[in-house]
Amino acid sequence: MVLGLIFLKFASDKFEEHRQKLIDDAKSKYIEMSDFYNMSNVFLLEEISRWSYIVKKARQNDIALIIDTAIHTIEKDNKALKGALPDNYFSRLGLDITKLASLISEIDSINNIKDKEQDLVGRVYEKCKINLILKLTYK
Repeated sequence: MVLGLIFLKFASDKFEEHRQKLIDDAKSKYIEMSDFYNMSNVFLLEEISRWSYIVKKARQNDIALIIDTAIHTIEKDNKALKGALPDNYFSRLGLDITKLASLISEIDSINNIKDKEQDLVGRVYEKCKINLILKLTYK
């Protein structure tokens, strides 16, 4: 479960970084063209698949569906991911919305771009896994 959210955050951070680079390089007309992301091993993300969108919606009752839709949309728009991502996973879990929102908030605090030398995705995964286990154990 945590890895799916970490993937969304990581993919979105990379997308936003590359999108800004296109804008800075006076290539704004290409910011919605997948080839200009794929050539740099970055996934083009529709707004509903971006981490910022998920964070804004984190406390809504349908956040699990929003996450599942984001994952489905990324897979649909990026053929290299066909069959690689879970289908309706978060909706089937039936997680408490406040716990899911808390997990989203925890993952949101990580900056994947800031320190490229560290394995931030791995560190985030471990931190989230430990926090989630503690929260579920001591509810």
